[in-house]
Amino acid sequence: MADVTGWPATWPKPETLPIPGKPHRCLEPRSFPQNASASSLPHLAMGKGIWKAKMEEPAKAFASALRARGIPPIACTFCENCHYFEHLTGEKHYKNLLRWLESHPSYDLARNNPQIWQVCLIGGVGGLRFNHLDGSIEVFKGNQVTEKPPPIVCPSPPPWEQVPPACAMPGPPGPPPPPPQPREAAMRQHVGLSDPPEATPSGTSATSTALFSAGDSLNEMCGTDGLLMRSDLQLCSLDEDIEKLRKLALQELTAGRRLSFSLKYQSTEQRDQQQQQQQPPQQQQQKQWPPPPPPPPPPPLPPTSGLPVASQQTREPHQPSESPPTLEPTVLKLTVGEPVLVKWGGSWEPGFIYEASSERLFTVRWETNEITPDVAREDLRPRQQF
Repeated sequence: MADVTGWPATWPKPETLPIPGKPHRCLEPRSFPQNASASSLPHLAMGKGIWKAKMEEPAKAFASALRARGIPPIACTFCENCHYFEHLTGEKHYKNLLRWLESHPSYDLARNNPQIWQVCLIGGVGGLRFNHLDGSIEVFKGNQVTEKPPPIVCPSPPPWEQVPPACAMPGPPGPPPPPPQPREAAMRQHVGLSDPPEATPSGTSATSTALFSAGDSLNEMCGTDGLLMRSDLQLCSLDEDIEKLRKLALQELTAGRRLSFSLKYQSTEQRDQQQQQQQPPQQQQQKQWPPPPPPPPPPPLPPTSGLPVASQQTREPHQPSESPPTLEPTVLKLTVGEPVLVKWGGSWEPGFIYEASSERLFTVRWETNEITPDVAREDLRPRQQF
């Protein structure tokens, strides 16, 4: 009789199971996917170091249970080089699994694929099988598994990962609960993203967005979350900001962290006041310079009382009281969102037309997303000319 002293006490023996071919899960998966993709498993997505730390326990438990039933060390059936089973925490096995997932992206299909299960029969009474994707272990009675495994149920996050509203100061009773949300809004709330406002009030404009990463400690839950992204939304760069936000959110959610997304709007007066406070010292100093002195008055006209009438008529078109009109050079019109070069501090810096205050004054947005108002037309050039 084989030695069974090394068999885990919490695992049922295969010969004691009531239904042949029905698997019983002895060890739960190491982590649970964040979406339908198998590559979103945190113990896979966070690198080979996390993979080794998470898969070492189930690999040793599986090999120990087999040794307890008299089965010698076995080889890995997933990799072609047939290395020892307990070496599945190594880098080569990890990379082989990632390459295999490129052609099997779905978590449900990949987990139930026969290639991902390593099956070992035990003395004709049943067997053990190990899942190379998530590290789960199942025991069954008989010579093979004939029924579907029990469903994977993602557990609710522990209390320290749930951000309660108790961190805020208590206030008066709030409004009644909102009506049921549609499916799209419910999905956005599930991943930690707030719903966008239905309409922006008149006289205001959406100006900034922020993405926060929630931590695991109580201090972080009370308002010191890590800020991952802050951006002033502009029409000319809206697509770039949305793409950057999507990549950051996908990266953090794949890593198993929770996110919080906020969008606020400001009136035009508040926005201009905030921009003036955030301007660099050089721009503030330029704004404080006194205006240029007015032009000198024209010289007085000489007396013409003693001149003949004909002489007075010939001098009227050439009076020095008014300077001759100057012909302004033809300039190209600048439109909102057009890339330009701005003369600033003796050099030409790249920027965009953010707003046209008048025909001669413009508001410029720099490539650093800072905004400078009241830039003269003479200090602006289209980029195509350079």
